Amino acid sequence: MEAHKGFVDRIEDGKYAVVLIESINKEFVIDSSDLPENIEAGSWVYVTFQGENIHSVEYEQAETEKAKVRVSNKMELLRKKKKGSSFRKS
Repeated sequence: MEAHKGFVDRIEDGKYAVVLIESINKEFVIDSSDLPENIEAGSWVYVTFQGENIHSVEYEQAETEKAKVRVSNKMELLRKKKKGSSFRKS
C-alpha cells in the first residue's frame, strides 16, 4: 500500500469531496461518506492506495491547523497594510 498527502479542495453538494494529490498530480472525487467526519474544504489528509484504488483516507489535523494559522497570519498582514491606492489622482 502507498500513502500520499492530499488536500480537500472542495466538497460538492455535500456528497462528494474533491481531493488533490500533488505528489502524483491527480485529482480524486471521493464520496463524502467515505471520509472522516471532521473533514471540510481546506483539510489535509493522507490517502492510502491499494493498487489504483483508494483504500483509506485519514485526517491530518496537525497539517490542517498549521495551514490555517499560516493563512490567518497572511490575512492579518494584508489587513495591516496601508489602505488605499498608491496611485494618486491628478
